[in-house]
Amino acid sequence: MDELLKIVEQTTKNLELLLQKNNEILNILAKDEPQKADEIMRDVNDTMNALKNNDPQKINDLMEKYANNLTK
Repeated sequence: MDELLKIVEQTTKNLELLLQKNNEILNILAKDEPQKADEIMRDVNDTMNALKNNDPQKINDLMEKYANNLTK
């Protein structure tokens, strides 16, 4: 059980760091390309809502949008 708690704690720290870095990147992007930053922030919010509402189709749509980003 202690091992599981350590894993949860470390995962939480990593996710908090990831969120902090994400915000830093979006702030930089917002200065250079505000429309693109707004679109990304909307997609992040849509993803979070889809996860909360257990909407796999929306999640798949968003994943496909960004997975195919390099080929567009």
